[in-house]
Amino acid sequence: DLVGPHSDIFGLGAMLYELLTGHPPFAGKSTIDVLRRTKRGEFPLPRAVCPDVPARLEAACLKALQTDPSKRHASAADLGREVQGWQ
Repeated sequence: DLVGPHSDIFGLGAMLYELLTGHPPFAGKSTIDVLRRTKRGEFPLPRAVCPDVPARLEAACLKALQTDPSKRHASAADLGREVQGWQ
């Protein structure tokens, strides 16, 4: 129950974040620090890191990175459609 499609969506959200900002969403001084930040969903908003990020792409990214899996996109296809909708 802890790993499945919702985990894939989170991973895609992290990749989208890095594509948008040039930085991974979660950083820290140690692996434990990074894991804590990941679990808590503590990361700078994409537009705070890179103001040129389009609002719709930021919204898609933030939805994919929700700490509650039920609040993420239902599938990778849903996330893809949201990104394509921006195009």
